[in-house]
Amino acid sequence: MFPERYSVIVVGPPEAGVLEFCAYLAAFYLKHEQEVVMVETDASADLVHALITEFGGINSGHRDTAPITMIDCFGEPGQEIDRLRYASPADLPDLLRKIGQAIAELKEPVRVIFDSLSSLYIHNAADDVTAFLENLIAISTERGSLTATLHGNMHPTDQVVALTSQCDGLMEMMVDEHGDRYIRIKRMKALAIKPNWVPFEPGVSDRISGASLLWKR
Repeated sequence: MFPERYSVIVVGPPEAGVLEFCAYLAAFYLKHEQEVVMVETDASADLVHALITEFGGINSGHRDTAPITMIDCFGEPGQEIDRLRYASPADLPDLLRKIGQAIAELKEPVRVIFDSLSSLYIHNAADDVTAFLENLIAISTERGSLTATLHGNMHPTDQVVALTSQCDGLMEMMVDEHGDRYIRIKRMKALAIKPNWVPFEPGVSDRISGASLLWKR
């Protein structure tokens, strides 16, 4: 969906479907035989796997063999298996190290999805989160791409700008007064885009002419 050697940040409130977007994106990559590192700070690994399965990225009953490594920063640490690791959102150097290890174990292009950066602010100083994203972009785009999310309505403008300005692309999600969800590509470095709001309906918008997210070189 996004180019290799590219970083994108998705800004929007949780109720706009940010987690669903990440799961849908992971499923898209898996269906196209690309390997994924999914870092989750806001939801359980079981929920994320269930959503990816719902979107067709993982065949039911084959969770342990799917080419996706989950780094769980949400639940209590448990027994680690080959494709499931645990990390503390309060220890950014260790989290970065575990992400780097997971990337190194997979074949290119490795698609890193980080949901969400907002939770890191609970445990870390704003400057440390900004530096973490800079390092995360570097290790992710060396062998693939990064998509990270931010709950923009939870942060002052200077924090949002500090993160979004580092990324090649910026996407936004919103909910209108009727509860309908929308998504758009606001900017993509070196790519031609249409910054129009389109309905966010995972698995449906792909099939509706004019309702998909498009970019071209």
